[in-house]
Amino acid sequence: NLATNRINIQGAIPQLTKALEDYDPVLRNASAIAFANAAYFGQDISPAIPILTKRLEDENLAVRSSAALTLFLMKDKLQDTSKAISVLTQSLEGNDPNIRLSLITSFTKAAEDEKDISAFVGVLTKIANDENEHPDVRENATKALRLHEKNINKQSQ
Repeated sequence: NLATNRINIQGAIPQLTKALEDYDPVLRNASAIAFANAAYFGQDISPAIPILTKRLEDENLAVRSSAALTLFLMKDKLQDTSKAISVLTQSLEGNDPNIRLSLITSFTKAAEDEKDISAFVGVLTKIANDENEHPDVRENATKALRLHEKNINKQSQ
């Protein structure tokens, strides 16, 4: 989940980058989430791009998802975010409702702030319409889609 407070992490980039290499997936994930928050608020975390890209192959789903979210949020600074989008889509289609809910909540927050989530409209629509999906996940997917549609309508006016 993206934090609502902006914290400048520039001085912590070396430590957070090192944490992304740690054996402990909880620490790797926490570091990736810190980078996602920084990226969301437009901080330059480009020194972390190589290790975040490496984490797209992490054996831990939460780490992969958090790294992918971070890279997706940096899409204005990257030439290609297709791998990050692919990992996020796989995570959204996966079996872990906690990761799906966390990602969808992040997309909802992004849509509230008028950020583009169009790459995920298809999978969000599928989740929102799945009667077997957890109610919280469905509700948040629907909310993200409504906000995205509102943003599209606002842009076309």
